[in-house]
Amino acid sequence: MDNAALLPPMLHAARTVGAWLAEQERTRPARTMAEFKDVFNAVDGPAALLLHEHLDPLHPGVPWAEGLCSRPLPTGELWVVDVMDGAVQYLQGLPQWCVSLTLVQDREPVATVLHSPVLHRPP
Repeated sequence: MDNAALLPPMLHAARTVGAWLAEQERTRPARTMAEFKDVFNAVDGPAALLLHEHLDPLHPGVPWAEGLCSRPLPTGELWVVDVMDGAVQYLQGLPQWCVSLTLVQDREPVATVLHSPVLHRPP
């Protein structure tokens, strides 16, 4: 699959994960560190699994670098994702968060999707 053909299934994956995250019931925003951890742990793992279900078939065997890392990226292909980019805002009940995913080839981004489900901004 060429890189341009990746965008529609990547967008579908981001929208699916974003909708799932937006629908998670939060009776009130997290206020303490313990509450932040509890809410984050309850949604981050399942959201990442859902994203894997959608993206892994597009490029089987491609490794994932989830979140930010300080070491140089390896050569070859790599998914760089953040299922809850803006986690602090999400955990506070604010709308300024998104699903972020990028396919990197030889340290260069070749396909990127950002989806902000709460703000309804198109990626």
